[in-house]
Amino acid sequence: MACNLFWEVIVHLKLVKENLRVTDSTPYSIGSKKRRLTYTDPVRDRVICCAKDLTTISPGNDPIMSLDLPDLDGGEQMLLCAAISTPSSYLLTGDKRFLRALYQHNALKEARTGLRGRVVCLEQAILGAIALKGFDYVKERIVPFKDCDKALKAAFGSGGRSEQPNTISVLQDYIAEIKQDCPDLLVNV
Repeated sequence: MACNLFWEVIVHLKLVKENLRVTDSTPYSIGSKKRRLTYTDPVRDRVICCAKDLTTISPGNDPIMSLDLPDLDGGEQMLLCAAISTPSSYLLTGDKRFLRALYQHNALKEARTGLRGRVVCLEQAILGAIALKGFDYVKERIVPFKDCDKALKAAFGSGGRSEQPNTISVLQDYIAEIKQDCPDLLVNV
């Protein structure tokens, strides 16, 4: 959402807006002190506006919500529960720490199995946006926000001079790393 490519990714994945979910805390978490250091006011406003236009989910009674998982925050646990309870859904995330945490906790073995092939990582989403809109279009939107994410910084680190073959190679390397750390989790796109 921060790079203003959210809807392009949704179109590329052939998802329907009515089927998208965000946590009910998304508009508030983007305004947190930590996020204020990372994102500018216009970016936060765009994310809040987009999030308010989507269906929200709230914490439920799923047993995952009661687990003490230091690597997962409450919002991630909510999204995990929502994705597991809706087998036709996908989980879109840019948080590699979250994905690795799924493999570090034995209590999440069933969740991992349920999510097999249904997770889209940020790098896959960016490659999809490039396929849909072209490299220059995507680069123009990402470069101002590249410092918000380690993979984006690596892929678009040359700013306006970033070149498509190098960028795609870096994104593919990150995807390969996730596939190695989190086997069978990512969707095949």
